[in-house]
Amino acid sequence: MRTANTIQEYVEKYAPKRYSKIQNPETYFQDLLNQLHQTQTDLLEDMGPEPETADPMKIIGQHRARVAQARELAWERIVTESFPAEVDETGQPLEH
Repeated sequence: MRTANTIQEYVEKYAPKRYSKIQNPETYFQDLLNQLHQTQTDLLEDMGPEPETADPMKIIGQHRARVAQARELAWERIVTESFPAEVDETGQPLEH
């Protein structure tokens, strides 16, 4: 499960210039986490009802896949699009 600290660590590492401009990181990232969770919930609702099947393992697998997809889409919309990477994994600036 993602936390406000996970988002903060990502932004601090990959978007350090934008991170330095955040006035109150603790509150800011908690609010961002709430937005992330709401977006994930909205995406799951938009996907419609779970597909019907008689196989319990298939039900679990399909549910997990839908949750993972919603989680990744929400992360992209709330975190990645708001804080595009400025540096790579080694801290070297990216060319835009």
